[in-house]
Amino acid sequence: MKKLVSILKGIFKSIFIIIIILILIFVYITKFRITDVTEFINEKNKYKILFQAVGEPEWPFGRTKVKVTLLNSNNIKIKSFNEYISDDGAVASKYNINVNWYDDYVEVTLKGEEQEDDIHILKYNFWGNLINKSKKVNKKLDNNNYTATNTIVSNNDSADNPNKNTMKENDILYEKIFDEKNKIRIVYKGSVLGQKSIIEIEKSNDNGNTWVNQLEMYDGFLQIHNGSKFVFIDKNIGFINDPGLAGTNNEHMALLVTVDGGKTFVEANIIHPDIITEENLLVIDVPYIENDLLKIKCYTINYNKTPKETYYEFYSKDKGINWNYIEDE
Repeated sequence: MKKLVSILKGIFKSIFIIIIILILIFVYITKFRITDVTEFINEKNKYKILFQAVGEPEWPFGRTKVKVTLLNSNNIKIKSFNEYISDDGAVASKYNINVNWYDDYVEVTLKGEEQEDDIHILKYNFWGNLINKSKKVNKKLDNNNYTATNTIVSNNDSADNPNKNTMKENDILYEKIFDEKNKIRIVYKGSVLGQKSIIEIEKSNDNGNTWVNQLEMYDGFLQIHNGSKFVFIDKNIGFINDPGLAGTNNEHMALLVTVDGGKTFVEANIIHPDIITEENLLVIDVPYIENDLLKIKCYTINYNKTPKETYYEFYSKDKGINWNYIEDE
């Protein structure tokens, strides 16, 4: 009898241990197991963003925990963080992340069907990340089709991007009326780190009763530095003069051009002539039409000269994609 009891105790003990092991395995798989999802590599400096899933989505249709890690060219971790994505219970995939590389930092955007876009700035310098903060930007919009609102409007052909501290979401930064029905406008949608604002390019074909977002790139939102200037020459050709990051000698400055009404933007090519010895060409205001020719004014700065600013004029015959120097007669 004692032998039978001992055998039964052994069986129950084994079953209990097996159950405990199965529970621990289940907890590990659902809560702690890390699975590689995708990675992004910066071709310039070979830094890497590793995107991983942590555990399984919360049941049912709950959040998914993910891990984002920034590695340098030697695969040494610079910064990592864990975050939750609300994507209707789906397993983390490459569609839940967007990565944009910059000279001294990387911008990581976490995306989900049931959440605002979650933007994180990770600096390549480890110490810079100690003061890094993320910024959530509301991008939950209704079918990219909007009714006109009574907000700040500029009817000028050129308009500055106001101070972001005074702006509210859906404030209008620029508006151009082409005829009785057709209008185009630039709308402020929020701010992110790095002295940047997020904008939409909206167009109306019914005199402003409804507006449709034109942007087909960057998920329908374009990031520009504060202080940018805007102009649309006609229904198709438009420009954004982005001054770059303030206090960094015009770092990341660019003249952006669209030739399809705001659907896509590319950086204009200002052809640097040999006659101009200074490296940087700074665009004044925005392009304009003069004597049926598309022109811009640029200047250079040389602190060893008097006056230190020298001004030049450029023209374009291909809708603002390329710009050539106008030599003095």
